[in-house]
Amino acid sequence: VLFRSHKGGGIFLDERDALKKMICKDEDALAWFIDRYAPYVSTIIYNILGSFVDSSDLEEVASDVFLTLWNNAKSVNPGKVKAYLGGIARNKAKRSEERRVGKEC
Repeated sequence: VLFRSHKGGGIFLDERDALKKMICKDEDALAWFIDRYAPYVSTIIYNILGSFVDSSDLEEVASDVFLTLWNNAKSVNPGKVKAYLGGIARNKAKRSEERRVGKEC
């Protein structure tokens, strides 16, 4: 998928290129991953937290997922970003649910 940043920056031809740019802290690369994987990440979070979660909670967890990708880009293998994001989304959603349930008691 070809992505042109809204800031007039670089062009990322594939996940490998975008990941290399993100390792160098290129915010356009992060935007590329968010555009590509936000629906996938949000679905995982929604399926774990359920319909009772409000959109701001879902967005907060999703933001944490992409922040984790940003901070750990060097350790993510090209071609494995979707799996990485899925695992992070699942873990963060479960932790969010545990905190929410803990506050109810």
